[in-house]
Amino acid sequence: MEENVLHLELILTMECNANCDYCYQNGAEKVPDMDEEFIDKLYEKIKSEEYYNKFVIALFGGEPTLAEDKILYLLEKLENLKDSKVFRFTMPTNAIDTDAVLRIKKAINKRGWEVSFTLSNKEDLTLSNIPDEILIESSYSFIFNSSNYTSITEDLIDTLKNSKLGGGIVIKPDVYSDLSSIPASDVSNILKLVADKKAFFNVNLTNPDATACVMDDLERVTVFSTGEFAMCTRMTMGCYEDGYIGHIDTTTFQEAVANRIELASQISETGMCLCKTQAAIESANYVDEIIQATDGIYDGLVVAKD
Repeated sequence: MEENVLHLELILTMECNANCDYCYQNGAEKVPDMDEEFIDKLYEKIKSEEYYNKFVIALFGGEPTLAEDKILYLLEKLENLKDSKVFRFTMPTNAIDTDAVLRIKKAINKRGWEVSFTLSNKEDLTLSNIPDEILIESSYSFIFNSSNYTSITEDLIDTLKNSKLGGGIVIKPDVYSDLSSIPASDVSNILKLVADKKAFFNVNLTNPDATACVMDDLERVTVFSTGEFAMCTRMTMGCYEDGYIGHIDTTTFQEAVANRIELASQISETGMCLCKTQAAIESANYVDEIIQATDGIYDGLVVAKD
């Protein structure tokens, strides 16, 4: 059978037990947590879906572990579809509550499904408090801005590379901060270090349009507890006025994907979303200096962790 894959991003909660200054949800409009009634509706939507037979479900927040009970409820429901649908899961997490992460991992794995985690910078940057069984299923994302970029050192990257991380080490700038406040020479030093250590720098500062925007070409739908389908997780910031692409009650997944593709085309023709615009404006102020300072080293550093 041909595999038709839909990426579903579920905004389970916007609550969080951390206060990261780089978080794009700071100041965002709050939407209610997903409840069991809504999950029932989402389950019926997936159950009746005839075109997509594989779902890559991102358990998103806020901090997803704060919605652990809803995640476990969702897994119980989806287990009824194991014979007709394939599921895989991803979950970004601060892993403050490692016990909750482990319980979610166990609940997914025991049903024969896979899950991968994305960990972000924490107070303990070495991840020494994260159990190996979580690390081996995780990648690590360090989001830098003017207040924390000096933490990106050779010792830090060596420690991360020598950890049990099974995925890549990603170094990326906070597109909501004033990147130009970081001296170009310091950014070039980060790029040189990343290149030497074979980490992955995923924002091409030589092309400001290519920022951390999630408007990719995947067949992807973001789902809010209000029932609205959106083009990306950042819609609560009002990044794009017309960024909603349907509603769970009236729009099929295929229709939502088609609307997303059309919207992406319009954005590329008429202008960028807020996050891309901001990053472009801020990076353009010093990008030439960075290119010169790196002596040509920076050319889209895309080498994953060995």
